[in-house]
Amino acid sequence: MRLERIRLSIAHKLVLTFVGLVLLVLLITLGLAHWSFERGFLDYMNALEQERLGRLAERIEQRYRTAGGDWSGMDPDAFRSLLQDVAPRDPPPPPPHPGMPPFGGPMRPGFPPPPAAGGIPPRDRIGPAGGTSLGPPTGLYDGDGRWIAGTELPEDRTEIIRMPVRIGGRPIGELRSLPQRHFETPQATAFRRQQRTASLAIGLISLALALGVSVLLARALLAPLRRAIAGLDRLADGDYAARLAEPRRDELGRLMDGLDHLAEVLEQSQTTRRRWLADISHELRTPVTILSGEIEAVKDGVRPLDTAQLDSFDQETLRLRHLIEDLYALSLSDMGGLRYSFAPLDLDEHLRTGIEPLRQRAADRGIRLDLDSMPGIRVKADPARIEQLLRNLAENAIAYTDAPGRVVVRLSREGDLARLRVEDGPPGVADSELERLFEPLYRQDGSRSRRASGAGLGLAICRNIVEAHHGRIWAERSALGGLSVQVSLPLSKEHPP
Repeated sequence: MRLERIRLSIAHKLVLTFVGLVLLVLLITLGLAHWSFERGFLDYMNALEQERLGRLAERIEQRYRTAGGDWSGMDPDAFRSLLQDVAPRDPPPPPPHPGMPPFGGPMRPGFPPPPAAGGIPPRDRIGPAGGTSLGPPTGLYDGDGRWIAGTELPEDRTEIIRMPVRIGGRPIGELRSLPQRHFETPQATAFRRQQRTASLAIGLISLALALGVSVLLARALLAPLRRAIAGLDRLADGDYAARLAEPRRDELGRLMDGLDHLAEVLEQSQTTRRRWLADISHELRTPVTILSGEIEAVKDGVRPLDTAQLDSFDQETLRLRHLIEDLYALSLSDMGGLRYSFAPLDLDEHLRTGIEPLRQRAADRGIRLDLDSMPGIRVKADPARIEQLLRNLAENAIAYTDAPGRVVVRLSREGDLARLRVEDGPPGVADSELERLFEPLYRQDGSRSRRASGAGLGLAICRNIVEAHHGRIWAERSALGGLSVQVSLPLSKEHPP
């Protein structure tokens, strides 16, 4: 049977990571503390040994002077007596346990036999009276390095502590001692065990505290994340009115602000989509209703099927076709489906060619169409789409200007941008509606909208064309009293400076 992989939540991962990190730090800290304690304690004991050897050297100097300046008075018993004089006093030893004979008792099986005679054997360190310890193995050597008394230590031991014995500044001998490398006394061993137990207790308490703090910290950190997940689930269920509104300034706060912005955009998109469907239905229904009514009138004999009636059918059909074509073009531009063929384009020349056919149409409506263009402005653009842009802007201005009126198309250069302005006369547009003019199917309330026969798609298509050319389009109030639609396009790299 295949085992399922264990899936850990972020909370579990945070707790395990935090506890694991604390455990690692504790192990390293306690290990270093244990090593430092043992080294420091042994160094302290060895420093005491140096002090002991110094006191022992002073007594040997006195004994050397008393003996007349030779080592004849320094036999093993005398040296042992001096060792007992300088040895520190220890508390009584603990009672013997199985395997260890009491002081002075016979050696039990399992212990090695004592060494052969010759110097003080380094067997037990317990003296005969007072429970004194003779300290580490210690030997006395003359000025030529010959062993005199005590424990004979090998010459090649690098860890040996050496203390010269001097008379009047002249070395006459040397004391040698083997420093401690282990906790030899019961008191030192007990102290070591106590420190180890305390360190272990401190480690366990620290680990428990780390576990508790990590759990609380994980809950505190993940609480806003859980709220963000809940808000995201509501968005996935279609509740675009859901808001988190978390007053945070960290990364989680930015995440929640992003989710709130996403919810707002989705809510606006949903509202726009619903309005879009309603507006499309309304725009399509109007010509269809007119056509249906006129056809019924012809069928009922109310209207004759003559040339005038056929012209009426044709007008409504053209209106319906133009609406469908605009919807199709807008859909293509929104999806990026419009094909663009960019090439260097003389915008002044293209503008003059495109505006000229519109002069007569404007004149028929009582509108004067003027052109104020700077020659030699070149941009990298699609000629067909630029022609569509110019035609839509000019026709929109002509359609929404009162007669007699004036429409002015201006082309100029501003830095590394080409600036196109299409200005018309009254009526104007409220400031609150300027930004919405480029929304699909949007029509502002007022006298300016009542004259329109289109569906309100022209400016939306213009916006998509301009953005495809990496430009910008916006609307302002016109000095002529109406609307000024402005377009900025980047100049071609081949444009002369």
